[in-house]
Parts: sequence; structure tokens; C-alpha cells
Amino acid sequence: MPFSILEAQDFNESPFSLLERGMLLTVRDGARINTMTVGWGGLGRIWGKNAVYATVRPERHSFSLLEKADSFSFSALPPGREMDDLISYLGRVSGRDEDKIQKSGLTLAFEEGVPYFEEADTVFICRTMAVPRLREEDFLPGMRIMEDWYDGGLHHVFIGEILKILKAGSK
Repeated sequence: MPFSILEAQDFNESPFSLLERGMLLTVRDGARINTMTVGWGGLGRIWGKNAVYATVRPERHSFSLLEKADSFSFSALPPGREMDDLISYLGRVSGRDEDKIQKSGLTLAFEEGVPYFEEADTVFICRTMAVPRLREEDFLPGMRIMEDWYDGGLHHVFIGEILKILKAGSK
């Protein structure tokens, strides 16, 4: 799918709709590439920069790659049942256990060395700016975050400056 570079001020999709579909965070550390589904994240501005953030648990295979890499992509596949099934598969299966990118049938592409998928309709190419860690003591009293959401390690928040927005079929 041909992509055009979209200026941030021209991006007019709802970040809530994109995240509800599930975004793919794809990272490369040398020859190793992995992708994972992100449902907890967002788009916005921080420190004067357009940014994305994605929460990743240390137990995830992508976490170790993200720690070593300085960039990643945050991509949305077009809506539809087939893509929904792919997003579910990529979130359910670990790249530690199988080559899920190859099995998915998605086509890897690269922008300035950062991997993403040709089948995506929106791609954010990002440089990691910060990785704060969520801590149990930081949750406000009365919040049921720990009871309702956690049975393992707490997420780290990967904050990435948006370097480019690629949009399929746009001019």
C-alpha cells in the first residue's frame, strides 16, 4: 500500500477509535523484530512534542527489545474481521515462542530503519523519549487498579516522539 507523509496538524482520526481497534507496536533490536498488540496507550503532546505512549509489561518479549532500541512504530491496521483476528493473534502469541510476524502473513516495511507493516492504514514512526514505570504506591486510594487489572508485573510506559506519520493512500 503506498504511503504519504502526513503532517501532525492534518491528522484527524480519533485516537480513541484507533486504540479501540488495537494498535501494533513494532520494534527492532538489530536483527530481532517483534510486534505486539497495544490496547492501553494514547496520542498527545508532552514536552512540546507530538507523542504516543504505550504501556508494556516487563514480562512481554517486546519489552526487552524496546529497552535496547531507540525507536519503534505504532500502527493501525484497517478495520475489519480479518484484521481484528490478526490483531488478536499478535497480542495473544509471544514472539518468544514463534515467528508470529511470518505466521501472520503481514508484510514488513521500514522507514528510516524502523519496522512497520505495509497493510497498516496509519503508522507513527517514533523515537523513545522516556520510559516511566508504574508503581503500586502511585495509584490513588480507592482505585481498584491492582485488583482489577494486575496479576503480574506493572506496566512501563514507553513514550515516543512522533517523527513521522505515514498514511496509506493519502496525498
